[in-house]
Amino acid sequence: MALLIYLLKLIAYSGFFALIYRILLIRLPVHVFNRRFLLAAIILPFILPLLHIPALEYSLPVYARFTMQELVVGMKQKSSTATWPALSVIMSSGYFFIAGCLLLRVLWMHIRLSSMLSKAAQITIDGTPIHVLNGFGPGSYNRHIFFPDEQVDPFILQHEQAHVRYQHHLDLWLLQIAKAICWIDPFIYYLAAQLKLVHEYQSDAAAGDLHESAYAEALLAQVFHSKQITIAHSFFHHPIKNRILMLQKANHKSRYSAVKLGAIAAILLCSGSMIIAQTAKPQKRSTTKTAQKADAVLRKADQMPQFDGNVNEWLSSHLTYPEAARKKGQEGRVIVEFVVNADGAITRPRAVRSSSVPALDAEALRVVKQMPNWKPGKLKGKPVSIYFNLPITFKLA
Repeated sequence: MALLIYLLKLIAYSGFFALIYRILLIRLPVHVFNRRFLLAAIILPFILPLLHIPALEYSLPVYARFTMQELVVGMKQKSSTATWPALSVIMSSGYFFIAGCLLLRVLWMHIRLSSMLSKAAQITIDGTPIHVLNGFGPGSYNRHIFFPDEQVDPFILQHEQAHVRYQHHLDLWLLQIAKAICWIDPFIYYLAAQLKLVHEYQSDAAAGDLHESAYAEALLAQVFHSKQITIAHSFFHHPIKNRILMLQKANHKSRYSAVKLGAIAAILLCSGSMIIAQTAKPQKRSTTKTAQKADAVLRKADQMPQFDGNVNEWLSSHLTYPEAARKKGQEGRVIVEFVVNADGAITRPRAVRSSSVPALDAEALRVVKQMPNWKPGKLKGKPVSIYFNLPITFKLA
């Protein structure tokens, strides 16, 4: 269950970043900023679900009671406790098995390409070593540049040199690992595709800065003449129309781009400030003091009361299904409220929600009254009384 919640949060965060990029940044020729944003959009969703946000604890309404884990009395209790943990283990094992297989596939692809490059012939042009990888390319992998034959276009060579110079291969490693670990997240694939496209925009701008028209022709000339390798940068990377349009934008920047970028930076700065503010230690509020003065029994404390042992096991061993209710086939759910006093004693037990079966309510109250003393809760180091809610379900097999 914890893995499922983590994955749902991760997908939500990555979807949020993908939406921001899609609406605000995708058409702006600010390649360095876009690259950094997309890298953050891929990394942060893995981290943000792990952050503890204490401020959320203070957002609970002051009247809320601490609710304990629900107990089920009857024949179905054992089967339910055995089924869900087993199902959770099976789902987690299946997820990590697929992720492991995908990581092994990425490793195998890198080993295979490295082996192909090590066996390929090499030529040198203007001091740059080039691998001749028959039938593949043009492209780059890590710091290696490869072409399908010895015919090397100077514009394409400048493009691939830009990939190496900007160290785009480090981003590719991150993308492959992120997609393998979180293979269930569709937004990771979208962000990864956009980052690879930004790589192409950035390299296009570096290679076509002085000869825009000639470079655009070189792009079009490669449309039907290349084979691509997924873990490498391929010179021919769709969509070709977007690359040519972005090349024109990069060399003829709109006067409004700086204004747009400033507005985007302000939005991101505000979002980051909100996250930092949430994770900071919250200031003390007067509502706790007011509630403490108005009512000697609190809803929460710095240190909550603790049962000496496993409270669920103790309750399960002492609860019995009333015979009269069993014979009549009566079932129900009762919520018992009680107070753990400052001395640890259990007081004020009452059924805040009845099961509509008096015998079931009476059994729940009987067991709660018999509970031994707890270790009392503390607020600022002083023992205090705390409310608790205990839901108990009586269900026949």
